[in-house]
Amino acid sequence: MARNIQAPKKSSVLEDATMVATLTQSGGGGSDAVTKMANLLAEKLEKDKANELEQRDIALAARKAGAEAMAQKREREVAFQSNCPHMKPWGGPSIGGQRDHQGNYRFICLFCSKMWINDELPAHLKIALDRVGGPDS
Repeated sequence: MARNIQAPKKSSVLEDATMVATLTQSGGGGSDAVTKMANLLAEKLEKDKANELEQRDIALAARKAGAEAMAQKREREVAFQSNCPHMKPWGGPSIGGQRDHQGNYRFICLFCSKMWINDELPAHLKIALDRVGGPDS
């Protein structure tokens, strides 16, 4: 006959604090022990609160650092794209293209990955539309 044996529950700080408050109000137990337990619980609550605040600060700092890194990366991309001639070394445009299912043309520089949609592509970079892949309109 197998019996289901469960481990005793760990009491939460709130349950411990409730027990201390009950003992204090009823006058039961040694007042020194109750005071000592109340002090220990107060210290634990303070430590938990400080730890939680520290974890929040760490998470916030990580998010801010990630946002700054993304902004710096975007600034580098924009600077690189603005300095790119979008031309091959021998003079032809370094542009690839793709037509989507709605008939829009998406052109992209093969060096810096700058993208243009439909008529945004400058005239000196235009490529023959038969070189653009994608579904037929």
